[in-house]
Amino acid sequence: MPKELKRWFLDRLAAYLRDRPLLAFHDFGDNLVVRRYSGNLASQLEELVRRHAVEFHEVLREKDDVVWIDIDPGSKVPFRVVKAIVKELYDYLRNNIPLRSFMEIFFSGKRGFYIRIYLPEERPVNELRDWLKRIVDDFYQVSRHKKWLSKSVRADDKVKLDISTYHVLGSIRAPFSIAHETGLMSVPVRYSDLDSFTPALAHPGELDYRKQASEILQPASYELPPDGTYDVIMVIQEHDALKAGLHWDLRLVDRLRGVAYSWVIPKARFPIGSEVLLAIQTPNHSVSYSLYFEGKIPEGEYGAGTVRIIYKKPAKMKKEGKKIRIKAGNDKFVLIRTTDKRWLLRKVR
Repeated sequence: MPKELKRWFLDRLAAYLRDRPLLAFHDFGDNLVVRRYSGNLASQLEELVRRHAVEFHEVLREKDDVVWIDIDPGSKVPFRVVKAIVKELYDYLRNNIPLRSFMEIFFSGKRGFYIRIYLPEERPVNELRDWLKRIVDDFYQVSRHKKWLSKSVRADDKVKLDISTYHVLGSIRAPFSIAHETGLMSVPVRYSDLDSFTPALAHPGELDYRKQASEILQPASYELPPDGTYDVIMVIQEHDALKAGLHWDLRLVDRLRGVAYSWVIPKARFPIGSEVLLAIQTPNHSVSYSLYFEGKIPEGEYGAGTVRIIYKKPAKMKKEGKKIRIKAGNDKFVLIRTTDKRWLLRKVR
């Protein structure tokens, strides 16, 4: 594209998007990364294009319910220091965020980490960012690793903390994505495993998928919550499994308890009509896998095959003994337990 024409497009795009948040899709060949930006974009757009941004989407939501802190270290910061900062920040956040929030730690696929916090309810984006900025600023003041932290500039010997807000139904870079700069995967890391974690554990060629499966599945747990009403996200994954064939996976994701209650529905047909469907309860899954994972699971591993999300809505889950009622927007469903693991699912008119 001629420089004059390119400048003309960028100027008009910047004028339209000025002071509006947007999602930029960066195309790195086999890896498509979605990032969120805000502020005066006139000075950023050319740089975004140089960084392979191919699409820009205006963010229409005024409220978010997920906050994200990126722990971004320079090349000279020892990895043990980075992990110590992550643990210290996690502990600090646990004492300073709403009680019913839920947190996860991820290795970024580079040298850093990010902490994702699911909040119990939506809040205005500006209010969320101000609140999160105050928490991070306070952490800078009390951190035992203060000498390694930088508030504003990136440096080889410093760790910078960046903040972002998202919506659980919006675009967030999926776990198990591959960072194009390093070829390493973005993987969940348990707090208790941080001390022993190394970037080599995130290499696709060396990755112990069974260890990752332990992050996908809650350890051999089929436990459901006590009777009551819960805020969940209803997710249906279309799963073309090598062994079981095409079926659905139903997830009722309780972010605040950090679990996704799960069923497999052998007779795959969407949308759900008036028929009664068999639903077999499976082990509880992780929040991140259930909300964001789409892609291929390697042959020979749990659930080997291709997974894609075909339905995702906020919902109310009401458990009454052997019955679970689900209201997701205008959609209503009921699950009725017939035996230990066997349930019946139907749509309610």
